[in-house]
Amino acid sequence: AWDSNNPQMIFLTGGGGYWEAAGVTKGLLSLATSSAAYPERMNFEWATVASHEFTHIIQGYFFRNLKNLPDEQYAAASPANFREGNAIIFGYIVSLQNLGWYSDMLDRNLFDGLNAIKTWMPVKTESNVVSLLEATEKFSPNQAQAVAYSIGALFYEWVISKYGFEKFYDVAKGAASTANYSQNIEKSFGVPKETLYKLAAPYILKNINRVLNS
Repeated sequence: AWDSNNPQMIFLTGGGGYWEAAGVTKGLLSLATSSAAYPERMNFEWATVASHEFTHIIQGYFFRNLKNLPDEQYAAASPANFREGNAIIFGYIVSLQNLGWYSDMLDRNLFDGLNAIKTWMPVKTESNVVSLLEATEKFSPNQAQAVAYSIGALFYEWVISKYGFEKFYDVAKGAASTANYSQNIEKSFGVPKETLYKLAAPYILKNINRVLNS
């Protein structure tokens, strides 16, 4: 379906997770792109897609007890800003193995996401950041989906920086034993989710302002 006359960049896309078929649950990684793809025409994230999608397979292991929940309950246990945010972090850092490249790509992802939501939810204050974190827990409306990746990445970048990887790991493990993300956060950090969002807001807002003004 690729149109060679269309100047847009080619995407390397994919998926990763656990699916059940004929009574057997299997991890599946899929990658796809246009037959006309070559690096000079690929979008900036192409090198990280495989690691990003494989992160979803690892998440799927922790979320295995949730797989039969209705979509809304699944999202309540494992929100989009968690799933996609940490898939961005690990997808970028595992693939690139260079802190500067990781940082540049996260900035670009954030810039694109902020452009997508500027008429929907402008982010000027820490209170706006908290509202955005809450909105990006779900992939609805579409604007929330556009920025769930980068805002979730900044949030969990802050979590790992402040509390260490083990606390992040506690959240992943907690998803296997509770179907409520808010309870999982409070159990892992000892504070309500809303409080953790407020604590992270200054860091996220600082990065948003830096990217928009650079």
